[in-house]
This record gives sequence, C-alpha cells and structure tokens, in this order.
Amino acid sequence: MLPTLVLLPGMDGTGELFALFCAALGDDIETIRVRYPTNEMLGYGELTAVARSWLPGDKPFVLLAESFSGPVAVLLAATKPTGLVGLILCASFVRNPRPAFGPLTSVLQSFWSNGIPKRLLHSLLLGGSATKDVRDDLDRVLKNVEKRVLFHRLRSIADVDVRQQLDRIEIPGMYLRATNDRLVPPASSRPFESLTPRWAIREIAAPHFVLQVAPRSAAREVREFVESIAPRVR
Repeated sequence: MLPTLVLLPGMDGTGELFALFCAALGDDIETIRVRYPTNEMLGYGELTAVARSWLPGDKPFVLLAESFSGPVAVLLAATKPTGLVGLILCASFVRNPRPAFGPLTSVLQSFWSNGIPKRLLHSLLLGGSATKDVRDDLDRVLKNVEKRVLFHRLRSIADVDVRQQLDRIEIPGMYLRATNDRLVPPASSRPFESLTPRWAIREIAAPHFVLQVAPRSAAREVREFVESIAPRVR
C-alpha cells in the first residue's frame, strides 16, 4: 500500500484547486486535502497547528505543500510527526521569495483591496496555457476567501524564514520547480539543492500553478516519489 498524500493548499487555503491533480494521480493513492479557515487571519504558526489536525494518525503519509504552504510543511515536518515518511514542496519556498516587495506591503494592500484585474492574476498564476475551466475555478475559489485573509497571508510571506527547520528534516524530500514561474524564482530551490541526495529537484514546464496547469506531469513526478518511499514503510 502506498503512503497517504496530505495536500497543503496554496494561499487560497481551500484545497479545492487540487481536483485535477488528484484525478491525475489515480485511485490507489489516498489523498487528504487540508483546508485553512477562509475568514480567520492566521499566521504560519497557527496554520501549522491547523494542518497538524488533519494528519492521519494511524498510517504513513507524505506531505505535499503547494506554494504558500511550503513553510507550513517545513515547520510541521521539523517536529517529526508520527507517520511522516516524505516531503514534497511545489513551486514553494522556505523564505520570502521576493524580498524587494517586503517594504511595499502597504501599496500592495491598497492594490489588493481595489481588486487585482483578472487578466493580471491569471497571467501571474496560470500563464497562457490554462483552460477556461481552470481560470473559472480560480476565480470562484478566491471569491470564497475574505480579502483581508488573503492579504494577511501575503504579508506572512514577507517575514517567513524556516531554513533552520528545513535543516532538521531527515526524511526524503522533493522540490518541484516550475520553469515558467513568475512569482517564485529559481533561487527559491537553492536551500533544497544543498540537501541532495536526500532531496530531489524536478522541473516541470509550467507556470506557478503547476498542479492545476500541468496536473499529469506533476502527478507523474509525485507518484514516482511516493512509490520510491513505499518499500521502506511496508
């Protein structure tokens, strides 16, 4: 039996945007989609506690963190929860991937409050290859999360740094890097490159929303990683 895959969502926090990826994985990998509150302004420490409450207590599992949730996964994995056998970060980071934007948070808040144009948001997150259904799903999901919560999560990124916790993680890991990512630069994978051979770095030709735009390619890499761990946990 393959380990369960616990999915930590991006900044929306709903877990709803994993649908295409889960379908591409197949039925033999059980998944748990963690969901964060849509109306509470919680920091990384508090969100880590929320994620912990979703962990299976009686079987081996792999954490997969998308984008915003990378630090949550690292904080959680550093505590060595029972059953955790692997860690995957997808288009993610362990510290602020764009430090230059830190001093501009007040400007970003004003921009965010007035509403980010859909075309710009789609371009940043989805690139030019996403289907209309994927774009519509993104728009629908974001409408269900309070703007103040989304901005609070954006601000949390500015101050996060979990590199020390990453160094304490001893289980196998994989970093999925999107080659066309406009939000998280390639430099964000450097902390993981220093951890090889325990960590594998894999590239997928996709924008920031790797799991939504290239679900089959992502599922193939994730399945290979999960299957490589399975013999160790039987």
